[in-house]
Amino acid sequence: MKIKSLLLGSAAVMVAVSGARAADVIVVEPEPVEYVRVCDAYGAGWFYIPGTETCLKFDGDVRIDYRSDQIHWDGAEDGHSARYRGRLNVRANNETQYGTLGSRIRFNGGGPFGGGGSVPTSDPFTANTGAIPADVYLDWAVISLAGFKVGYADDYFTTAGGYGHYMARHDGFYNYGQALFLDYTWAANGVSATVGIQSRAVSFAPQGNSGTPGAPDIYGGLTYSGGGWYLAGIVVWDNSREDVAYKLRADYDLSSIAPGLSIGGWWMSDDGDTDYVKGHAYGVTARMNLTDNLIAFGGYSQYADQDGLGAELSSDHWVAGVRWNVVSGLYIQGEYTGVVNYNEGGAGVGAGQNRGRFNLRIVRDF
Repeated sequence: MKIKSLLLGSAAVMVAVSGARAADVIVVEPEPVEYVRVCDAYGAGWFYIPGTETCLKFDGDVRIDYRSDQIHWDGAEDGHSARYRGRLNVRANNETQYGTLGSRIRFNGGGPFGGGGSVPTSDPFTANTGAIPADVYLDWAVISLAGFKVGYADDYFTTAGGYGHYMARHDGFYNYGQALFLDYTWAANGVSATVGIQSRAVSFAPQGNSGTPGAPDIYGGLTYSGGGWYLAGIVVWDNSREDVAYKLRADYDLSSIAPGLSIGGWWMSDDGDTDYVKGHAYGVTARMNLTDNLIAFGGYSQYADQDGLGAELSSDHWVAGVRWNVVSGLYIQGEYTGVVNYNEGGAGVGAGQNRGRFNLRIVRDF
């Protein structure tokens, strides 16, 4: 009996000890894994930020350029140079009771062909040696909601009228301007109407004017897209100059005649009284698909400088080139551009200058 009681007592103690040890064990439950979800509300490439209903997208491009210049006035001078550029866009969208709340920031970095100030001037094709410094900056920062947009980006005078080809008086073949702005756009049935204010920070059209400090400029415009047409009209009141600049553009799709064929034309003017044109300019453009992945393009433009500095300067510009879409996300573009400058008031900068330029561009976008 004593042996039986001892065995039962020992068993009870062991069970109690085992139970106490089991109670001390901490079991960690694995957290559920939240995989990145695809957001198809805004097109390809968007995904949800985990734990939110905000959609995010990254895209951008890497670009390498080589160019050869032939400058002819009082002799001849040939030059060779290269540059690189990288861009990264970060976009974020989500739905609200007022519509889509959107934002976009764009980082831009690289080394231009050369210039002054902080612009890198060395490259592998000149006598300059040493590393080319990288110049990285934020050149887009925009918020949009319910037709309103505010921020810093390429300005409406540029984007609504297209980045159309034409050269500046001395250099540069494409134009654009950037500004800090606030505007509102109404859009329906292919028609859009925009009004806004802006402070233009930098301009590359057509003379590289940065503008005169003053009150914000006021702008408005209409665009239409439909039936093969794209039409745009823009007017800007330059507060610092107290005058008006105008821009018109029209493009028409002729793909029914030839694959990818389209033609366009544009005109801008301010009679030399604002920082947007400083004269008159017009141009025509055309493009056509030679094959499924090879595009030919060309253009001609003329510019008359009337900035009130004395002699009137004018110039003729033309471009012809091809773009080869090698594979999805990669293209190679070669073009030749030319300019002839005239100085009707006599000798001066650019008088009688003829310039030709070959440019080879390789772009990988994603």
